[in-house]
Amino acid sequence: MEVLSDSSERKDEKLLRVAYARAGVPEYWLVDARGDALRFEILVLDTGSYGTAAESRAFGRPFTLTRTKNRLGRWSYRLACS
Repeated sequence: MEVLSDSSERKDEKLLRVAYARAGVPEYWLVDARGDALRFEILVLDTGSYGTAAESRAFGRPFTLTRTKNRLGRWSYRLACS
């Protein structure tokens, strides 16, 4: 799982995508929680490049990531199997 930050965006979205594909990493997850909308992608390797998948091939099921503000006003995250 890669969690994007302002300083890691290029590395996580471009450089690691190429490096992981070259290494044959079959799947990785990408999370971007910087904006108003939470972005969660399951990326699977298919013929040398990554595409977004509806479910994890590694676990054989879909996952969702949600966030809510807790009573202190901080984000709480929940990863769930769908």
